[in-house]
Amino acid sequence: TQEQERYVKVHQAELVDLILTLCRIPAPSHQEDARAAFVRDWLEGTGAKGVYIDEAKNVVFPMACDGKDSIPVFMAHTDTVFPDPTPVEPVMAEGRIHCPGVGDDTANLALMLLIIRRLLEEGRTPPKGALFVANSCEEGLGNLKGCRKIMEDYKGRVACLTSFDGGLESYVDYA
Repeated sequence: TQEQERYVKVHQAELVDLILTLCRIPAPSHQEDARAAFVRDWLEGTGAKGVYIDEAKNVVFPMACDGKDSIPVFMAHTDTVFPDPTPVEPVMAEGRIHCPGVGDDTANLALMLLIIRRLLEEGRTPPKGALFVANSCEEGLGNLKGCRKIMEDYKGRVACLTSFDGGLESYVDYA
């Protein structure tokens, strides 16, 4: 819609800044503590209530999930496939951000955060609730540790799972 297009244009620079900030926080699988803390603090700063970091280092925001037995889950992962915990500086060139992990999955994580903030700003709550997760250990040797933990903790309550991952052309949806 035109309203959505306007919102994207108004917040484009903020999205880019958030992506750059996240890129600067190293997050190899099993070492996502700093990025998880940033995401938790950012969400709390937008007014999200009940945000927590679980034992698997997932940042979990259950939005209106109390008493719900059929919850949609939305995820974007915090870890990168690069094992080096040394901070890197993203480079902007020709309208693109170049940095290890930016396309997998930092940009999607930033976009999910802005979607959550918009819902909070507008006071909109999904009728069935929504479980938003910045999941850990998605890459390689992480073996989907974060996603597995969510499925264990919310066993029998997950209606569907959408993982914002990969490029602009596709998404992963397990219903």
